[in-house]
Amino acid sequence: MSERRLRGALHDVGGVLASFVVLLVLENLAIGFGYRAEFTAGWEMSLAGSALGPLALAASIPLACAAVGLGHLLARRDARPLAALAAAAGAFVGLGVTNGRHFASLALRVP
Repeated sequence: MSERRLRGALHDVGGVLASFVVLLVLENLAIGFGYRAEFTAGWEMSLAGSALGPLALAASIPLACAAVGLGHLLARRDARPLAALAAAAGAFVGLGVTNGRHFASLALRVP
């Protein structure tokens, strides 16, 4: 990957993270005004902004990278990588939801 394309991808990831920041601020405002009676003091909302906000933003970095990568794959209009990605996602979901006593044996889940 060239340096120019890498910078473009990092710029896109930054844009996705900036939109996440805007959504976090809007969420804190909506919860602060909508559920004001549920909080005992103002420190609870300030803690959400100063401690939980940065943690949520840091946890969303892999999601932003995945969204940009998927967007770049869609922009290339090549069906093979998208089909492989969809097949892998379907396989992981299929393995994840087949549990419980009816699917206790791995031989029943994986042919």
